[in-house]
Amino acid sequence: MVVVFKMRPGRQRIYPVTLEQAEDKIGRTAPWFVECAQPLKRHHVAVCPYCENSIPLKGLYKRTERSPPPYGEHVDRPVPGFHFDGEAHQYCPYVLRKVRRDRTERRAFDPMARKLIDMAVSEFDRILYILRDDYRFRISDNLAGRMLKSWFAEEGYLYTGAHLRNLP
Repeated sequence: MVVVFKMRPGRQRIYPVTLEQAEDKIGRTAPWFVECAQPLKRHHVAVCPYCENSIPLKGLYKRTERSPPPYGEHVDRPVPGFHFDGEAHQYCPYVLRKVRRDRTERRAFDPMARKLIDMAVSEFDRILYILRDDYRFRISDNLAGRMLKSWFAEEGYLYTGAHLRNLP
């Protein structure tokens, strides 16, 4: 159950899954809004911020007292107008929650691994800032360099739980 969405793959702002955000940010234009004639169904489609695959947004319309809050649901097939990456879908943290995996398992080198490497290198100073702020101790440049080398040596970018929002 994805509780945030973005409009396109890549570095984009994320929004909470609510009717107001869906109507305001996505609107009712294709490919983000799908209206089926038989049976009469309509739904918004957005992009998962973790695996960057399409997610139909559920629970925006026809709500009752017992309805869960609105959410995005992963589908294991392409949605017209959106890119689908089966391997990224398989290793998305929302899909992984449902499947028990070995912590030492690694995925093959894929486009997500390339994106993780690119982000680790281009945003390394920001990652250090987050780590220093969270752990409240100084990380020297020497230690930071060793941490990055260790991450590459251990192939941290291939870890099945690694995605663009938990890189640090």
